[in-house]
Amino acid sequence: MSPPLSSDLHTKYNVRLMPVRKDDDVPVVRGTYKGREGKVVQVYRKKWVIHIECITHEKVNGSTVNVGIHPSKTVITKLSGTMIGITKGVVLAKGTNVMVPKKKKYGGAQDAREVVKEHNEVVKVRNCQDPDFTPSGS
Repeated sequence: MSPPLSSDLHTKYNVRLMPVRKDDDVPVVRGTYKGREGKVVQVYRKKWVIHIECITHEKVNGSTVNVGIHPSKTVITKLSGTMIGITKGVVLAKGTNVMVPKKKKYGGAQDAREVVKEHNEVVKVRNCQDPDFTPSGS
């Protein structure tokens, strides 16, 4: 359940989608509740919906319940503060995928090793650009 990131976060993290978590700020961009925004109260994975604090429905007996919104109808504008470390791990995992070329007729494994070696050098340069970014693996 990964809604897209806002344009600010997309340029900051270089990732298009991120798993939605509790306390993320999300506006609804499509559907009946378009234009409303709030914090995510609950992520209901069994039903593939998220519950947002300001979007409620009043039942016949007078009690209010949260309305389930599909994550694809929202955009993440602010990530929850407690999950920044996990978010960096997700960014590192998503941003460092290697596309290995198809195996050639001669020496395919050697070519793949060269691609991975070049990619690791690019990742080191990318990590050095952000001064407060610390990868969890190294």
